[in-house]
Amino acid sequence: MDSVIHELARFLGIPFEEAKKRVTSYNVGIAADKWNKKVPVTPSEIDEFYKSQSEFYLYELIPWNYGNPVYQQRIEPLLKYHNKQILEIGAGVGSLCIALAYAGNKVTYCDISDKLSAFAKQRFDDRGLNIPIVHDLKGLKDFDIVVANDFFE
Repeated sequence: MDSVIHELARFLGIPFEEAKKRVTSYNVGIAADKWNKKVPVTPSEIDEFYKSQSEFYLYELIPWNYGNPVYQQRIEPLLKYHNKQILEIGAGVGSLCIALAYAGNKVTYCDISDKLSAFAKQRFDDRGLNIPIVHDLKGLKDFDIVVANDFFE
Protein backbone atom coordinates (compact mmCIF):
# COMPACT_ATOMS: atom_id res chain seq x y z
CA MET A 1 0.00 0.00 0.00
CA ASP A 2 2.94 2.35 0.60
CA SER A 3 3.72 2.45 -3.12
CA VAL A 4 0.24 3.79 -3.85
CA ILE A 5 0.57 6.31 -1.03
CA HIS A 6 3.83 7.47 -2.68
CA GLU A 7 1.85 7.94 -5.90
CA LEU A 8 -0.78 9.90 -3.99
CA ALA A 9 1.84 12.11 -2.33
CA ARG A 10 3.32 12.93 -5.73
CA PHE A 11 -0.15 13.62 -7.16
CA LEU A 12 -1.08 15.96 -4.31
CA GLY A 13 2.38 17.53 -4.10
CA ILE A 14 2.75 16.70 -0.41
CA PRO A 15 5.32 14.69 1.56
CA PHE A 16 4.82 10.93 1.81
CA GLU A 17 4.29 11.10 5.58
CA GLU A 18 1.48 13.64 5.16
CA ALA A 19 -0.21 11.48 2.51
CA LYS A 20 0.15 8.40 4.71
CA LYS A 21 -1.35 10.28 7.65
CA ARG A 22 -4.35 11.33 5.54
CA VAL A 23 -4.91 7.80 4.31
CA THR A 24 -4.50 6.07 7.68
CA SER A 25 -6.53 8.61 9.66
CA TYR A 26 -9.45 8.73 7.23
CA ASN A 27 -12.67 6.93 8.11
CA VAL A 28 -15.87 6.53 6.14
CA GLY A 29 -17.78 8.52 8.75
CA ILE A 30 -16.23 11.71 7.35
CA ALA A 31 -17.95 11.34 3.98
CA ALA A 32 -21.14 10.08 5.67
CA ASP A 33 -21.28 13.20 7.84
CA LYS A 34 -20.87 15.41 4.78
CA TRP A 35 -23.60 13.45 2.97
CA ASN A 36 -25.96 13.82 5.94
CA LYS A 37 -25.32 17.58 6.10
CA LYS A 38 -25.97 18.11 2.38
CA VAL A 39 -28.72 15.48 1.91
CA PRO A 40 -28.46 15.41 -1.89
CA VAL A 41 -31.63 14.14 -3.55
CA THR A 42 -31.69 14.96 -7.26
CA PRO A 43 -29.28 13.34 -9.72
CA SER A 44 -27.48 16.65 -10.21
CA GLU A 45 -27.12 17.17 -6.43
CA ILE A 46 -25.72 13.66 -6.06
CA ASP A 47 -23.31 14.20 -8.96
CA GLU A 48 -22.15 17.46 -7.43
CA PHE A 49 -21.67 15.86 -4.02
CA TYR A 50 -19.41 13.12 -5.41
CA LYS A 51 -17.48 15.57 -7.55
CA SER A 52 -16.91 18.00 -4.67
CA GLN A 53 -16.00 15.34 -2.09
CA SER A 54 -13.67 13.28 -4.26
CA GLU A 55 -10.50 14.09 -2.33
CA PHE A 56 -11.88 12.06 0.57
CA TYR A 57 -12.27 9.09 -1.76
CA LEU A 58 -8.56 9.26 -2.54
CA TYR A 59 -7.92 8.53 1.14
CA GLU A 60 -10.69 5.93 1.49
CA LEU A 61 -10.07 3.87 -1.62
CA ILE A 62 -6.36 3.19 -1.18
CA PRO A 63 -6.70 1.05 1.98
CA TRP A 64 -9.91 -0.49 0.63
CA ASN A 65 -8.24 -1.50 -2.66
CA TYR A 66 -4.90 -2.55 -1.21
CA GLY A 67 -5.44 -3.66 2.36
CA ASN A 68 -8.88 -5.25 2.47
CA PRO A 69 -9.38 -8.99 1.92
CA VAL A 70 -13.07 -8.44 1.08
CA TYR A 71 -12.10 -6.27 -1.90
CA GLN A 72 -9.55 -8.85 -3.03
CA GLN A 73 -12.19 -11.60 -2.85
CA ARG A 74 -14.59 -9.52 -4.93
CA ILE A 75 -12.13 -8.82 -7.73
CA GLU A 76 -10.38 -12.21 -7.85
CA PRO A 77 -12.92 -13.82 -10.25
CA LEU A 78 -12.52 -10.88 -12.65
CA LEU A 79 -8.77 -11.44 -12.93
CA LYS A 80 -9.40 -14.77 -14.66
CA TYR A 81 -10.61 -12.96 -17.77
CA HIS A 82 -8.19 -12.22 -20.61
CA ASN A 83 -8.56 -10.47 -23.98
CA LYS A 84 -11.90 -8.92 -23.01
CA GLN A 85 -13.24 -5.40 -23.49
CA ILE A 86 -14.07 -4.26 -19.95
CA LEU A 87 -15.73 -1.08 -18.71
CA GLU A 88 -15.35 -0.20 -15.04
CA ILE A 89 -17.97 2.24 -13.75
CA GLY A 90 -17.10 4.17 -10.60
CA ALA A 91 -13.47 3.22 -11.12
CA GLY A 92 -12.09 5.47 -8.36
CA VAL A 93 -8.28 5.41 -8.09
CA GLY A 94 -8.00 2.94 -10.99
CA SER A 95 -6.78 -0.10 -9.05
CA LEU A 96 -9.10 -2.61 -10.69
CA CYS A 97 -8.48 -1.13 -14.15
CA ILE A 98 -4.74 -1.61 -13.61
CA ALA A 99 -5.19 -5.22 -12.49
CA LEU A 100 -7.50 -6.01 -15.41
CA ALA A 101 -5.12 -4.41 -17.91
CA TYR A 102 -2.22 -6.43 -16.47
CA ALA A 103 -4.38 -9.53 -16.93
CA GLY A 104 -4.44 -8.78 -20.67
CA ASN A 105 -7.75 -6.98 -21.06
CA LYS A 106 -8.63 -3.76 -22.85
CA VAL A 107 -10.10 -1.64 -20.08
CA THR A 108 -12.03 1.65 -20.04
CA TYR A 109 -12.15 3.71 -16.84
CA CYS A 110 -15.32 5.65 -15.99
CA ASP A 111 -15.78 7.96 -12.99
CA ILE A 112 -17.56 11.30 -12.59
CA SER A 113 -14.79 12.77 -10.43
CA ASP A 114 -12.15 14.83 -12.20
CA LYS A 115 -9.78 14.48 -9.24
CA LEU A 116 -10.05 10.67 -9.05
CA SER A 117 -9.72 10.45 -12.83
CA ALA A 118 -6.59 12.62 -12.81
CA PHE A 119 -5.00 10.45 -10.12
CA ALA A 120 -5.93 7.29 -12.02
CA LYS A 121 -4.47 8.76 -15.22
CA GLN A 122 -1.18 9.45 -13.43
CA ARG A 123 -1.15 5.85 -12.24
CA PHE A 124 -1.92 4.49 -15.73
CA ASP A 125 0.74 6.69 -17.31
CA ASP A 126 3.33 5.65 -14.72
CA ARG A 127 2.75 2.04 -15.77
CA GLY A 128 2.63 2.74 -19.50
CA LEU A 129 -1.00 1.58 -19.67
CA ASN A 130 -3.25 3.00 -22.37
CA ILE A 131 -6.55 3.03 -20.49
CA PRO A 132 -9.18 5.42 -21.87
CA ILE A 133 -10.83 7.65 -19.27
CA VAL A 134 -14.46 8.76 -19.59
CA HIS A 135 -16.76 10.63 -17.22
CA ASP A 136 -20.13 9.32 -18.42
CA LEU A 137 -21.59 6.44 -20.39
CA LYS A 138 -22.74 8.42 -23.44
CA GLY A 139 -21.79 6.67 -26.66
CA LEU A 140 -20.11 3.71 -24.96
CA LYS A 141 -20.88 0.25 -26.32
CA ASP A 142 -19.40 -3.09 -27.27
CA PHE A 143 -18.04 -4.25 -23.93
CA ASP A 144 -17.77 -7.91 -23.00
CA ILE A 145 -17.93 -7.09 -19.29
CA VAL A 146 -19.18 -4.08 -17.33
CA VAL A 147 -18.00 -3.86 -13.71
CA ALA A 148 -19.50 -1.64 -11.03
CA ASN A 149 -17.65 -2.85 -7.92
CA ASP A 150 -18.65 -0.86 -4.81
CA PHE A 151 -20.49 1.57 -7.04
CA PHE A 152 -23.95 1.48 -5.43
CA GLU A 153 -23.38 2.61 -1.86
